[in-house]
Amino acid sequence: NICIVFAQLERETIQKRVQDAWYSRCQRGFKMGGKTPYGFRTEPYVMDGVRTKKLVIEPTEAAFVRQMYEMYADPQVSLHDITKKLTADGMRTYHGRPLSRATLSVILRNPIYVMADLDIYEFYKSQGTDIYNDAADFAGTNGCYLYQGRDVQERKNKHLKDQILVLAPSEGLVSSDTWLRCRKKLMANKTFQGGRKAKNTWLAGKIKC
Repeated sequence: NICIVFAQLERETIQKRVQDAWYSRCQRGFKMGGKTPYGFRTEPYVMDGVRTKKLVIEPTEAAFVRQMYEMYADPQVSLHDITKKLTADGMRTYHGRPLSRATLSVILRNPIYVMADLDIYEFYKSQGTDIYNDAADFAGTNGCYLYQGRDVQERKNKHLKDQILVLAPSEGLVSSDTWLRCRKKLMANKTFQGGRKAKNTWLAGKIKC
């Protein structure tokens, strides 16, 4: 029993140290793994004497990303309109798949694409996001990494309060004005409930919308 208690204590200590190291690297602007965002590729990079990877713009994909933002900034354009248009133009995402609305929504929410300036700083500040760079660092050139906060239960794309925003070494693709128009439009979209199955009619289950 004594050995088990000490083993559990050691496990929790290691877990805490790994978590602290992860958040420390996040705050310094390191890329912390995960899928490379569409529109970028990764290259080896040395940051603060540590080997890591840096996002570099991929011109062909970046052109499609800019087109997504320009189209969605129009109040009359929907996610479906964009996926239909870009798929017809031959755009393919990961593993050669056609663009889906879910993938498009994630791209339009990702701050890695924005040329972050003071407007971006103020937007995330108003949402309760923890920002680890000074306002003066938001010069309108670099994108941002958005990381999950320590005690946050909601997904970062859905809920921005207590998430972690850090300036990335990579350059952004979209102006802050266009990015904010798209982001606020997504936030204003309502979530509709799925269709409910009727139970008390003679056409129940025979007619679908």
